Amino acid sequence: MGVVAAGLAVAAVAAARLPEPGGPLGVPWFGFLSALAAVLACAALAPPLLAVALPRLRAAFLRRRQAALGLAAGALGGALRRSSLIAVAVATAAGVLLGVAILVGSFRTTVQVWIGQQLRNDVFIRAADWNRTRPVALAPALVAALAATPGVRAAAASHTQLWQFRGRPIEVNTRWALRGDAALPHPRFLAGGAGPVLASEPFARRFHLWPGDRFTLAGPAGTAELRLAGVYYDYTTSNGVLALSPALYTRIFGPPPVSELGLDAAPGVTAAALRRRVLERAGARAGLVVNDNAALRAQAMAVFDQTFRITYALEAITLLVAILGVGNTLLAVVLERAREFAILRFLGATRGQLRRLLLAEAGLLATLALVLGWAMAAALALILVRVVNVQSFGWTIQFHWPWAYLASATVLIWLATLAAGVLPARSALRLATPAALEAE
Repeated sequence: MGVVAAGLAVAAVAAARLPEPGGPLGVPWFGFLSALAAVLACAALAPPLLAVALPRLRAAFLRRRQAALGLAAGALGGALRRSSLIAVAVATAAGVLLGVAILVGSFRTTVQVWIGQQLRNDVFIRAADWNRTRPVALAPALVAALAATPGVRAAAASHTQLWQFRGRPIEVNTRWALRGDAALPHPRFLAGGAGPVLASEPFARRFHLWPGDRFTLAGPAGTAELRLAGVYYDYTTSNGVLALSPALYTRIFGPPPVSELGLDAAPGVTAAALRRRVLERAGARAGLVVNDNAALRAQAMAVFDQTFRITYALEAITLLVAILGVGNTLLAVVLERAREFAILRFLGATRGQLRRLLLAEAGLLATLALVLGWAMAAALALILVRVVNVQSFGWTIQFHWPWAYLASATVLIWLATLAAGVLPARSALRLATPAALEAE
């Protein structure tokens, strides 16, 4: 099985390096194949892992006079095939749960950092009927009035234009300081640096354009030969965003209207207070959505958490099914070992000692399964973050370990596996009677 595990691990690495047959931002078939091979490789490690670990653990426990743990290790090693199947079931459930948790935790932390780089103003204003497919412009008179609201130190404007590039939909964005030294987004670059022509990572991957490359962009006001200065991390849309300086945007598309307005508060004015002044100045009929920085960040993270809530529910169901399977398997094992338990009772083992023996087996098996599950989780998370996610959406997630969640989930899985051994232990006590020996 060790050779099989090594072969599957090589297959996982090879599949992760293969280009997608449908091109970037397609279905990541090779990424999924890599993840499957990694899971199977870890599962194939269970028999050799248990074959090596259990005899050593048995000897170590007995040297320390921990009879229950020593006997448990011996019993598990004596039925290696059965023990391996149980370990694989728990390890797979734990590996998938922890691996996806690392993916979600990494994504969440990355989005939090990115939002902080994007939302740098104190108050944000847009039309109530604005959305990404129809970025409604604000009336110039309204923009001027809002920028002149008492308590405003500076104002920044933004406009997004939906467009076609090489026959595919993209977004073209431009931002500028409308008043004062307004805070503008400060992107983190994947390649290159600041300049008049920037591209989001999904745009670069989708069209294979990187810093230094030249391309032509045609718009209603004219056509321009552009040179890409930098590629930045962005999680706005998988279609890709092309960020132009106001001068270049005007040259290609004409003067940009203001579809989003950001206001910086003057010293001594809070974001919440400035938001109230903006609402009072605009009036109820202006049809605006006005958010302060903290509220907008909270809304974005709430949407993110709600999106992945179903993921956690499915993971919990997967774990529950695996634990129930472990309980049923242990119960079947107890029925097979009725004579063994009767002999132990005949030799003087108490009911408490027999119970501790069976719970020690469940706990020891859970521990070894979690070791394997952690290895599976690390491999799966690495593939999901670095391969599947990039191939699916075109953006790179920064790796992050949500240690608090991972630790609590590990403890919960261990306790759940231990609890799965309680019912089989009770059944063993009922079966460990002289009648079991007489039946032989």
